[in-house]
Amino acid sequence: MEISLCLPDSLIRLGEVELRFNPTTGKRLPFVAQALSPTGGGNVLYVDGAADAEKAAQLLFDLVGPDANVESNPAISAVIELIRTAIHEQYSLAQVLRRGIAFHYGNIPLIVRNEIENCFKEGHIKHLICTSTLIEGVNLPCRSIFMRGPKKGRARPMNESDFWNLAGRADRWGKEFQGNIVCVDATDTNVWRLGTPRVRSQYRIERTTDRILQEPEAIVQFINNRMPAQESASRPELEFMGSYLVASHLRFGSVANTPFASRLDSRLLNQLETGLSSLISSFAINGHVVLRNPGISPVSMDNLLRYFTARDGSVEELVPVPPTSTDAVSNYIRVLARINRELAPVFGVHKRIVMLAMLVTNWMRGYPLKRLIAGRLDYERGRGQAVNASSTIRGVMKDVEEFARFQVPKYLSCYIDVLKQYLRSVDRGDLITADLDINILLEFGVPGGTQLSLMGLGLSRTSALALAEYIANDQLSEEGCLAWLRENDWRSLNLPILVKREIDNAVELAVGSRAA
Repeated sequence: MEISLCLPDSLIRLGEVELRFNPTTGKRLPFVAQALSPTGGGNVLYVDGAADAEKAAQLLFDLVGPDANVESNPAISAVIELIRTAIHEQYSLAQVLRRGIAFHYGNIPLIVRNEIENCFKEGHIKHLICTSTLIEGVNLPCRSIFMRGPKKGRARPMNESDFWNLAGRADRWGKEFQGNIVCVDATDTNVWRLGTPRVRSQYRIERTTDRILQEPEAIVQFINNRMPAQESASRPELEFMGSYLVASHLRFGSVANTPFASRLDSRLLNQLETGLSSLISSFAINGHVVLRNPGISPVSMDNLLRYFTARDGSVEELVPVPPTSTDAVSNYIRVLARINRELAPVFGVHKRIVMLAMLVTNWMRGYPLKRLIAGRLDYERGRGQAVNASSTIRGVMKDVEEFARFQVPKYLSCYIDVLKQYLRSVDRGDLITADLDINILLEFGVPGGTQLSLMGLGLSRTSALALAEYIANDQLSEEGCLAWLRENDWRSLNLPILVKREIDNAVELAVGSRAA
């Protein structure tokens, strides 16, 4: 393949690089990365998604061959041990690490991601395949970045600002003065649909609200039609803007009093004021419930309350139960189904709701990730499905991050707020107990007590769950956990090396902060 240096207005031919084999177009990225840096480290390959990252890592693993084996490196072997203990024996990250290759994406547990980053910075990992997490704040400076028609998301070509954000990682302060940005198939417009950027330029940051208000008729009609669900699904930006305007009207008493009112002409201001006043006056839902749940349609909240009011049956059936209850899974299937029907269709079809209810319940019970993955694999096998372990592992980690820790807490919190208003209206305030406040359980994925205290000391969920298995008292405070660690020989326990290191660091920090 021909290599050229790209200047703002010209190309300078540098020469050619010979690839070991003749890869198809979709395989070229790892082939070029290996050819241009056969022994050197500090290489980042940008790909579009988690599955692409794993595929590129496997190709590199095959290309570098057994001569690149670094499994005897203590830093690498420690990460491999952690992955096999905390995630799954079949997770391909453990395999590719044996040859100094790794991948990195947002759904991987934090303790594993941190160790991957450390090993890359220290030079133990030569090739690191990354997704858009590299754009979104992960600090991974490198020697060379390799890209081929990069996208942010599955179908959207990466814009120039994100490209130069990535390119800015291509140097390592204290190690190199400069770095390389390698664009593969750079002249192929089918690959680089927006062309390869040549010059850095400044970009105007535009408010989302300003962009949407450039179509004033659309947002006014959307509000006047009571924010219809069908239109919300096809144009989510209208639901975002409608919810934002309703919340602003409630908070400031009028659109005219909002900070953005000066950017609206008087005609649009009057239309919005009329439409919002009419919409809000029709609500049975309390304004403070709307304000507590930004990003969710206030009309959907009102619909949920009206559903509760019109529903026949036991009031108790509406209340989410503690995750330790024997009927927790069936209870959460019903709750998620109501959310899906009345608030927003975020959880998919019934089969998907069942799967998510099982995951969320076991997540709140404090099941380790490895157990969640094993449970999903057993569930799929039990239904007679063809099981792809790599795909299932990725799927569970994605569901944990996107649903157990984000979508379910967001919508379940709203469900509970609406439910509390309904329960007070029918004199069933006795059902509003501490068990309803389950957001902490969802956010941290532990049932509270000792495990939550260990996380309060700074341990990751992975380490907290592993250590808590050896502690009899399940209700220790943070001070109680520190006392237990002082009084017990925890270093002799059968825990991964990196978990022990994290415990050591957390104890040192906790003791230091208390001494200060």
